[in-house]
Amino acid sequence: MKSHKNSTWWGILVVAILLFYLSELAESSMYIDGVWYAVISQNLSQGIGSFWFPRFSETFFSAFHEHPPLMFGIQSLFFSIFGDSWLTERIYSFTQYVGIAGLIIFLWRKIFRLRPDLRKLWFIPLLLWQVNLANYYYLSANLLESPLIIFNLMTIAFLWKVGEGQKVFFNLLIAAFLLFLSFLTKGFVGLFPLAFLAIYWLVFKSSSFLTMIFRTVSLLLLFCGYFVVLFLLQPEALESLTNYLDIQVFASLKGERRLYYFRENRFFIIGQMFIVLLPMLLATVVNMLLAKWQTKVNLPFQNILQSYEAKMALVFLLIGLSASLPIIVSPRQALPYLLPSIPFFSISIGIILSFFFYEWWEKFMLHQKNWFLLLRIATGIGLLVSISFCIHKYGKSNQRDFAIINDAHEIGNVIGHQQTISSTEYNMYISGYLMRFNQISIDTSETVRPYLITAKDEQTSFPSFERIPLNTLKYDLYQRILKK
Repeated sequence: MKSHKNSTWWGILVVAILLFYLSELAESSMYIDGVWYAVISQNLSQGIGSFWFPRFSETFFSAFHEHPPLMFGIQSLFFSIFGDSWLTERIYSFTQYVGIAGLIIFLWRKIFRLRPDLRKLWFIPLLLWQVNLANYYYLSANLLESPLIIFNLMTIAFLWKVGEGQKVFFNLLIAAFLLFLSFLTKGFVGLFPLAFLAIYWLVFKSSSFLTMIFRTVSLLLLFCGYFVVLFLLQPEALESLTNYLDIQVFASLKGERRLYYFRENRFFIIGQMFIVLLPMLLATVVNMLLAKWQTKVNLPFQNILQSYEAKMALVFLLIGLSASLPIIVSPRQALPYLLPSIPFFSISIGIILSFFFYEWWEKFMLHQKNWFLLLRIATGIGLLVSISFCIHKYGKSNQRDFAIINDAHEIGNVIGHQQTISSTEYNMYISGYLMRFNQISIDTSETVRPYLITAKDEQTSFPSFERIPLNTLKYDLYQRILKK
């Protein structure tokens, strides 16, 4: 294939990134989890709270143990460098996006190191990774999954070397440390790479069964060893992580946390997985049909399935399943929980797809020049439209939280920074955005603060307060009347 012809796929990939990622990243809106994580990280950068005892606000989660703290520590560095602008978490998210994409390309090129003709098709797994609803909605949302994906992909890269017998102890040491960082990012859900050596052995039988068991046990012991060292050097880490286990993990497994992503059907996540995989599977079928159309011969299924690359596709498929299927154990399930598995699915399915793509693409360029020209024109138009779309969305809030962001700005402009106000109700959205923009804490215990917010439809009267006329949409702001 001529490289200048493949530039068309550069354009298609850029269009996909603009539409499915940057258009969401350009907005001032975020899912509320990401807003809270940004607040906690912002606080850390200003010396509010500590690494092991991060803080959300003065009144709520003065010690935040819903998750391990590593992401907050990393993101706090971005706030220290780039300041408190709403762009800071976007820069952080985009940096991680580039890191994930780079690791996918690295793993792809390693898989096809003996096939330079297919090695250059790294845009295939990137497209499959990008074009799905989970990534579209949540990859730009400042969630814990993004740094977790980076640690997971790096762990697999080093364990792959272990599976091949390369510098076994050194690579186990690095892989165990990366697993340690994964746990400090999002707990047990980041430990699925522990299954890699068994999966690799199952597919390739590159070592004896006992050797595989020994290496896996060694990996687990090294992983635990890092915690021993951590707890000896920083005893407060033990209290912090114990609180996380009690508050988040054990409570979720018992079904006690029912207000957030709780599902009665434990197989809910299987349906969500099908939603994620459907575009990848459809793309594979389309490429099979195009290959059949261009070659007019039977496709070499047997040769493909017997190749080293197809075996690696099976390895990555099983890794993806090991990252997603255990979610069934917990009643808390949601589409973003699949984010760590998607890069592995995209590489796995992309490997098979690439064989069929290679069969038809070069012939398409040579024999369907008019269609190829139309594709290039459509790609150019797509670039203009997608760039315009991102510019149009830049800095704007979406319908989901437009009213909340508007009210947070209106209230913040009156009250100022670093204040605590009373509220008749607790709402994590207004609480999150007030903290993010102005570091305003909400106190729902009693109406003793100088300012009070209420829902607009609230009928209760507040004789000691006077309403401040503002262009708010969901909340009213009151100020305490000073006695003369």
